[in-house]
Amino acid sequence: MKIMIFRIGSLGDTIVALPAFNAIRRCYAGDQIILLSSKNPADAVSVWNVLLGTGLVDQAIEYNLEIKGLRKIQELIRLRTQIRKMGIDALIYLPPSLRRNSQIHRDKRFFGLCGIKTLIGFDNFSEVAVREKNGEIRRLPRETEFLLKHLEQAGVSTQNAFDGLFSKFVTPETLSEVDSIFPKRGDGRFVAVCASGKWQAQKWPLERFEALGKRLIDDYGVEPVLFGSRGDSADAETLISLWRHGINLCGRLTLNGAAEALRRCILYIGNDTGPMHLAAFAGVPCLAIFSARNNPGLWEPFGEDHTVLRKRVPCAGCELKVCNVQDHPCLGLISVEEVLAAAGKYLEKKAPGR
Repeated sequence: MKIMIFRIGSLGDTIVALPAFNAIRRCYAGDQIILLSSKNPADAVSVWNVLLGTGLVDQAIEYNLEIKGLRKIQELIRLRTQIRKMGIDALIYLPPSLRRNSQIHRDKRFFGLCGIKTLIGFDNFSEVAVREKNGEIRRLPRETEFLLKHLEQAGVSTQNAFDGLFSKFVTPETLSEVDSIFPKRGDGRFVAVCASGKWQAQKWPLERFEALGKRLIDDYGVEPVLFGSRGDSADAETLISLWRHGINLCGRLTLNGAAEALRRCILYIGNDTGPMHLAAFAGVPCLAIFSARNNPGLWEPFGEDHTVLRKRVPCAGCELKVCNVQDHPCLGLISVEEVLAAAGKYLEKKAPGR
């Protein structure tokens, strides 16, 4: 059989969906699985970038709907023709949990026009309410939990969905790659730090990371390890020069290498962004600094032993990419002392030489 999975997004969206992909692969072990996803900008990690080489999917088709007008119509016709020629037997719908009803119905019609007879995951899915009747922003299930429940309701077993996932990403080649840049040290008290973020509205101020790093080094003797993309490297170098400690891994490792490097850290401290989800995937406790732009719960790291710092503010749920509120209150109210105290609960438990 040929099974197509629809999933869009970037690094974080894909990491949180890995257990769902693993569950599908376990259910369709002998079948060909094809990913259908949207193209991302050149500097963003795509779904296919994450899944490549894992065996969770066999190939990928990407489409571009950022274009407008006639070109967009032409792209949809091209995509429909390509899918029809492939002879897909079934499509499994793995949408973002906040997909609107209009988008769900549109997607179902499109895949029907592609000649796919079996559509899995549409009948049990409808738009999620993001606010209570009184206007309060709702706490939502984590995206990972939502996707697994969605598959179960669609008749796809999610038993043992987490089994063997990390080993699909870390190979002997991955270990060699990381060892050449970030070797294991018996006395290492490495703390992963990520001061970057996809949007300005998600970023805790850089000067607070500076102050926090100095306290972590002085009080706990840690070695900060900076994670992010190549574009985040300049900020990482600035922090390291101010701390006079640290290792800059921004843009220096493959995605798989970054996962292994994160696994060698005793704690992740940073913004709500892709490296946070990657750290959680690697089994590292996360101290995550969250803005209030999205619903609470939705993008929190999956797994246990994490701490999420988030403030209740009147503008919660704004979904802004750039905050236009004075002093950026949802992040401005999170102090260095608060983050330091939360970090201490982890670092005081960790003996040197982990």
